[in-house]
Amino acid sequence: RARKLAQHGVHMEAISEYDSFLRSNPSHIEARIEFVQILMQLNRLDEALPQIDELTWRAPEDPRIKDFQNRIASYRKNLVDNRVVEFEKELEQKDVSASVVLEFARFMAKHKKFDRAEKLYKQYLQAKPDDQVARFELAQHYAWNNRYSESITHLDKVISQNPDHYDAWYLLGDIQYWRGNNESSLIAYQRAKK
Repeated sequence: RARKLAQHGVHMEAISEYDSFLRSNPSHIEARIEFVQILMQLNRLDEALPQIDELTWRAPEDPRIKDFQNRIASYRKNLVDNRVVEFEKELEQKDVSASVVLEFARFMAKHKKFDRAEKLYKQYLQAKPDDQVARFELAQHYAWNNRYSESITHLDKVISQNPDHYDAWYLLGDIQYWRGNNESSLIAYQRAKK
């Protein structure tokens, strides 16, 4: 029934039918592929993602799934690129708010554009030096990029403002552990638990 509805262009009902059918028959690969094709045809890519994930798990060798994954990757890249352009336009404004800068920093960090994110975090922290959350986020990104000394500098500032900052102490413990400083690591972890 879902296939016939799709062939006749009754896409909304076809989507409902495919969804219902796949709940009862989750391992039916062909139906799931047809469902993804309709969703992608209608540009409902966010709904297609979990279906593609399911297909990747159930039929990893099927070449159609690789095509779906490539199309989704391209879609995501375009979304990121478009959002970057929007943010850049906002940053060109003379009276850009610090919150926009922070939002852009977080966006860039999330999409693994750390060099740009770092500059934006620093710009934001010049305007809002007491923002512990943003400072901690920058420290995290430094740590995850093996820039431990820079991370520790920011963690020290967070801890000086809030000596009970659990996450800062815990990250400091991780950094000390990664550096091989087990005793310092234990001290930081114990401090995090207080």
